[in-house]
Amino acid sequence: MLGIKKIDKIVFVAFISPLIFTFIISEFIFLMQFLWKYIDDLVGKGLETSLLFQLLGLFSFKVIPLALPLSILLASSMVMGNFGENNEIVACKASGISTLRMMSSLIAFVLLLSVGAYFFSNRVLPYTNLKFMSLLMDIRKHKPALDIKEGIFYKGINGYTLKIGKKAANNTSIFDIIIYDHSSGYGNDNIIMAEKGEMELSADGRYMILELYGGRQYQESQKRSKSFEKLYEQNIVEFKYYRKVFDLKEFKLSRSDMSLYKGYHEMLNSSQLRVEVDSINRDLKAANNVMNDYNRGFLLYSRPEVIAEKDTTGFQQEKDSVNIAGLLMGDGPNISTINAAIANLESMQSYLQMHISDLDVKKTFKEKFEVELYKRFMLSFACIIFLLIGGAMGAIVRKGGLGMPILISVCFYMLFHVLNMTGDKLAYNRVVSPEIGSWLPAIVLLPIAIGLTYSATNDSKILKKDTYFKLINFKRLYHQN
Repeated sequence: MLGIKKIDKIVFVAFISPLIFTFIISEFIFLMQFLWKYIDDLVGKGLETSLLFQLLGLFSFKVIPLALPLSILLASSMVMGNFGENNEIVACKASGISTLRMMSSLIAFVLLLSVGAYFFSNRVLPYTNLKFMSLLMDIRKHKPALDIKEGIFYKGINGYTLKIGKKAANNTSIFDIIIYDHSSGYGNDNIIMAEKGEMELSADGRYMILELYGGRQYQESQKRSKSFEKLYEQNIVEFKYYRKVFDLKEFKLSRSDMSLYKGYHEMLNSSQLRVEVDSINRDLKAANNVMNDYNRGFLLYSRPEVIAEKDTTGFQQEKDSVNIAGLLMGDGPNISTINAAIANLESMQSYLQMHISDLDVKKTFKEKFEVELYKRFMLSFACIIFLLIGGAMGAIVRKGGLGMPILISVCFYMLFHVLNMTGDKLAYNRVVSPEIGSWLPAIVLLPIAIGLTYSATNDSKILKKDTYFKLINFKRLYHQN
């Protein structure tokens, strides 16, 4: 009993370091993917370093549910591969300890880790997604940083167009300056030209200050004559020194209200997702009643004649009847009645199409909410599946280090990622239910994990390369004889 507890401790201690290392590597890989995807939205906007680190920090929290299963898969494959390569698994089996029993401490730890991952996904992740989405959208809408280049018209400042002929090495002294001021809304009615000047930003970065030397200002103005005709005149002013201040508040990053994004499925916890699903279900159930109430007004617009009949009890009973013969013989409704009926049918058809479109949108939202709800559980369950797959493959292949475990992990994680995206697409397109779509990776990978664990525990020869080499050699000998 003491020996078994010692083995649990050895396996657990050997697992922790690779888990932390591979988790950091996985986070780094996902961060590089994020930067590659959004590099165009981040570069050239003069963002503060703290803001970039905040964005990367939020994204690192966002991808924890994806990085954790990958790190468990890689770490378990490395640890069990090292034990297999050093023949420690063989020694344990000789002592009556199976491969699955060797991994019992890892299974218990990953179970606790999966529970913690679920609470993280349900409590912390929605708020993180909300802050990340809000910040990313604000950055994407943010204007590029002020960058005035030589010989190119710069139109980044609203109401102005600037051109600089040459810029000195100190990046503040400028020459051959032209400023087109069309802030009045009447075109380029104010032009400033100068031979040289100095360009600098205010201490708080809110204003750009141009100090111009030796130039002219051409300004057009409109007047009205006695005959109310528009007259134009141009004023030319020469100056030795002119100071122009530009307000750069539009270049300052403005933060939007985070409540604008609160309705997205990624920003809701499990309880909120269930409330949204129940609300949509009630709307879908009431859809037929809403449609019937709308159509009833048109269907009762012109009632048929009512005749009275006696039933078997002798009481008179009203019955709707349409005089078909009268309609066929010419005693039918007039043209205005027919046109009104056609208009009513067109109105009903238009409302029906609008109603169907609205129901389709609500069903789409419902599927997204349900898929997100089930994936909270599935991603935690994937940690256990990947532990079994990684541990079993490490025990079977018996190769530690980073080479073979990385190859195994990449193959299985790519399969998981493809199944995850495929399941989401199938659920959103209503090919399968949201339950099956969100649990598709687990449905496919769980039998594989069980099969690999059984093979590693019972020393099955199906996955050993020597089995296939012997089979090939046997076939060659058979054909030679």
